[in-house]
Amino acid sequence: MIKSFAHVGIVVEDMEASVKFYTDILGFKFLESVDLPNLKLAFLAAGNDTIELVKYKEETIKPVADGPVSHIALKVDDIYEMIEKLKCQPVELLQEEPRDFKGGKPEAKAAKVFFFRGLNGERIELFQPPE
Repeated sequence: MIKSFAHVGIVVEDMEASVKFYTDILGFKFLESVDLPNLKLAFLAAGNDTIELVKYKEETIKPVADGPVSHIALKVDDIYEMIEKLKCQPVELLQEEPRDFKGGKPEAKAAKVFFFRGLNGERIELFQPPE
């Protein structure tokens, strides 16, 4: 069962300029940045809603050709139950199994994430917060 939106991911060219735009101009609140081996993330909030800015570090790593809106993330209670439901649908599963996501913090409890393409080709992330 989908609980709510977790975030919307937006691919950016210039992380610093993008964070400044979303915070200074649009009024989002900066939450945190996460530095991963191949990309950098910044999470910003407006009320209870979050956007994830995604900056790929290397030119050799190309973001998916989905345009600037990389994906929508949906918060779920049971990611495995949702994956089983998806297996019976005409959607493209982009992973075999959910993967752990610790947000660049090795000591943190891991969330579970799983990507698939919706009926119209949109990239969707299932996000199960850590227990």
